[in-house]
Amino acid sequence: MRIITRNDMETTSLGKEIGRLLKSNTSVYLIGEMASGKTQFSKGIAESLGLLDKFSSPTYTIINEYRNDHDTLYHMDAYRIEDISELDYIGFYDIYKNEKIIIEWADMIMSELDETGIIVDIKKDEQDFNKRVIDIKAFDDSVDIIKKLEEIYE
Repeated sequence: MRIITRNDMETTSLGKEIGRLLKSNTSVYLIGEMASGKTQFSKGIAESLGLLDKFSSPTYTIINEYRNDHDTLYHMDAYRIEDISELDYIGFYDIYKNEKIIIEWADMIMSELDETGIIVDIKKDEQDFNKRVIDIKAFDDSVDIIKKLEEIYE
């Protein structure tokens, strides 16, 4: 599925829609170059779960945990992972597939990821700096997310 957003607000809104549809153990794999909108999209997911006030980029912490009375969300930035063995050190395997997790730069650790959840590939539009071309693919366990998004974005 392809969705084009015209600005940060629309990218965040798409993240919100997906956040509302996430099950308790769904993984969201974000792919995109630097400054493509991965963190902006993630903010939308956090906002939909009532976690925006605690939200910050995990660029230097590698992984952040957000909790409230209703939800837990993990937000990971795999860009700085230099060796796959670091995933064990940061506790990745303890939370992966057991909690909602957003993984920015997922392509950096794809060899460790199962075919579950959704892949969100965000690209900058070449003509319009504010526009994003967002391709979303769901694995079998998350196909219902795509079906619901198609209803919303038809």
